[in-house]
Amino acid sequence: MRVLLFTGYYPPPFNANAIRAMHIVRAFRELKHEVMVIPLLGTFNNEGFYGELITTVTSTRRESREGFYKKPSLLTRAKDIIIKHKRLNKILSVVKEFNPDIIIGTLPPIEALPLAYASAQIAQACLVADVQDLADDYRILERPWLAPIIKFYFRQVYGALRESSLIITTTEYMQKILTSRIDHERVVTIHNGVDNEFYNICFKIREKDTCELAVFLGDLNFKYHRLEVFIQALKIVRAHNIKLRLRIIGEGVLLPKLNSLVKSLKLENDVEFLGYIKHAELPQKLGCGLFGVAGRPDNNNPWIRSTMRMTILEYLSCGLPVLAYGPNNSYTQHFIKKNKIGIYVPTNNPKQIAEDTVKLLSIIHNDPSISYRCRNVALKYDWNIVSKNIVYLTIKSCQNRV
Repeated sequence: MRVLLFTGYYPPPFNANAIRAMHIVRAFRELKHEVMVIPLLGTFNNEGFYGELITTVTSTRRESREGFYKKPSLLTRAKDIIIKHKRLNKILSVVKEFNPDIIIGTLPPIEALPLAYASAQIAQACLVADVQDLADDYRILERPWLAPIIKFYFRQVYGALRESSLIITTTEYMQKILTSRIDHERVVTIHNGVDNEFYNICFKIREKDTCELAVFLGDLNFKYHRLEVFIQALKIVRAHNIKLRLRIIGEGVLLPKLNSLVKSLKLENDVEFLGYIKHAELPQKLGCGLFGVAGRPDNNNPWIRSTMRMTILEYLSCGLPVLAYGPNNSYTQHFIKKNKIGIYVPTNNPKQIAEDTVKLLSIIHNDPSISYRCRNVALKYDWNIVSKNIVYLTIKSCQNRV
């Protein structure tokens, strides 16, 4: 079969969306299917990893240096979306030439599904949606003053979803929300994954030795990590003479603010900022940690409640239990409780987070098996398994299409 993928940044390491897309492409190529990727955001790559074709249609380039990526401004991004829709005929000519049997659109980016739907109509191809975020809820949370425009554009997005032969989501919570919104019976959950082979050395390091160290891994351009809350909680933990340090891996515009907070709390000796590190070095930097930190705002927004950071799976692959916090009744809370791989704190209150940090430290020191439990959970979500499931369901759904 010929498979066309509309996605965002491609290839990685830009974000979780790109990593998932890469593994989807790999799984199709391993089965000898022809694949073309159309990246819709600012990466200009002419060569793929696995023999896939790359055709770029974006009008913007993401400003970057190694390890640091700056998103385009709102105005630039809006112009870029408009230009793509105006150049639809050019995109369709590429689609006609490739003549795909299956077209997959990922969400995000928000324009992928409308463009994929238009392309599927022209090519008479099977349309599949890979929904990784409730992107409208996220954007309304980020810019509530733009809510009317966002909702207007998302009429096209939800229209494309209704016409899809298969809709894949990454959590059961998201599946339930989407099913209710579009009244679509073909919504399934296939979770994100993790490269367990890459993290083998990380897990072996932790088996041999651990440090009194909490670790955070993430893009510090993203304002919804609420990492400042854990730094405030760390101050409370340290005030009780409990030895614990925090290692922050990541770079971005929030880094100076976090640095200032650490200084104001006089935690310079307890918090280390590693900034960007090369991907190959990541297992060494995570390996001896006691647990990983993942936060979200204590907000009832559907995007926050229904998603889970892919980084949590990376922590688990290293054998790191998780301390997470955010709104009550979130998918992250459900996942941690179900798998018994850490503690979820249903609040952004630093005092409560500090108390549960102490509890987690006690669990880790008294139950060495928790590290193996974490790793075993990660093994269930290996990308080799996840990506093959995506390919299998996609092909099955499209073969059964009337």
